[in-house]
Amino acid sequence: MEQTVSDWIEATYPGRLAKIREQQVRRVLSLCVAEIESIIKNPEQTDLGNESFFRHRDDFQDLIFAHNGAEDQFWEGLRCNGAYLTPEEYQFIVHCRERYQFNAVVESGAGETSIFFSRLGCSVLSIEYQEGPWVKRALEGGAQVKIVSFDQQLAEFNADELQSALRGQRCELLFIDSPIGTRNRSKVLEKFCIYLHPHLVLIHDAHRDAPNIYNWMRRFDLRILEYLPSRRGLLLLRRDN
Repeated sequence: MEQTVSDWIEATYPGRLAKIREQQVRRVLSLCVAEIESIIKNPEQTDLGNESFFRHRDDFQDLIFAHNGAEDQFWEGLRCNGAYLTPEEYQFIVHCRERYQFNAVVESGAGETSIFFSRLGCSVLSIEYQEGPWVKRALEGGAQVKIVSFDQQLAEFNADELQSALRGQRCELLFIDSPIGTRNRSKVLEKFCIYLHPHLVLIHDAHRDAPNIYNWMRRFDLRILEYLPSRRGLLLLRRDN
């Protein structure tokens, strides 16, 4: 049987592999191995099926933005960095609230930002697709949380559950920060705006999700108000219709 790249690495560097504790680093290694395997299996392939020399382009892009500063850090009692906002991103939202005076917030995803918006004096409804400690923290922080199932194959929230959660809900600011991944977020604004009429839209992961943002700006006549060039990027847009 032909030896795979993975087999060769495991046989050659067992001691070094055992020292890798961080799961994201292991994920980087696994993806690099998969990329090498794909090239070796078909070294003459020229049509890669995407606009990149990488066979696994989207997976690499997700990893590029996965690391976001030192984890287990806190800002004003809120978790920051890693999977959360950075201190400068929290401060950016404070600036936006002071300048644009929104009071009713709906967000995709529940957690630290749910607590944060509540502390700013906003009413908060968080639409979350999975149970977890982040839901408990959001509820304890004063936010309302509704669990709406999400179909990753269709990249959509369940339509009936979403209607039940959002119909009649007041919303001045819609904050898009979940689900994870460009494709999974691609329909969030469209589906939420069936029931909501936000004047402001705040988007986290703006650098990674640029394709979504360009599409939303065109479809919903969105105009840029504020931009924070943080590692992942925060963008505040105004909806004119």
